Amino acid sequence: EHWHQADWVNWSLAIDYFLEAASQGYWAALNNLGVIYRDGLGVRPDAEAAFKYFDSAAQSMQVTPLRHLATSFRSGLGVAANAAHADYLDELANVVESENGTKHIMR
Repeated sequence: EHWHQADWVNWSLAIDYFLEAASQGYWAALNNLGVIYRDGLGVRPDAEAAFKYFDSAAQSMQVTPLRHLATSFRSGLGVAANAAHADYLDELANVVESENGTKHIMR
């Protein structure tokens, strides 16, 4: 069982905190909201909301939200599928990753 499937997670409270942090521009909170709406964690799955949050988070130029946004374009999650744009975003994430010397962790 993954932590996000655990009964002890209070998704309503988590969403409130992430919304507050997102309103202050924290990319990780925006990205987490995208995951919550993509996966339907404590909410009804909403592809358009997930895409909106991934798109906002990707403005930070961080690898994980860039990868989530690429996956959204590749699969058509909340947006018209566009493999060329997905490839561009993946390449952009590769450049950021190589410049930062970091590996991303994405679920």
